[in-house]
Amino acid sequence: MNSTLQYITYSRDLCVDDFLQCEFCFDKFDEDPEHPKKAYFDPIQKCWICEECFQDFKEHFHWIVEGS
Repeated sequence: MNSTLQYITYSRDLCVDDFLQCEFCFDKFDEDPEHPKKAYFDPIQKCWICEECFQDFKEHFHWIVEGS
């Protein structure tokens, strides 16, 4: 609840224990230099949230996006 998220290009370097998927739907993220994928990152929990899940749950969790 009320977490501040960053909307950034996915990076494996920010993952904990190779957690390479969305926290909610478990959709896998890939690092593709030709098609970089942006997602929402929680720097406190060290987890990623895909665009679709962010849209589905943003009101419920009252997320704040850094810089917006």
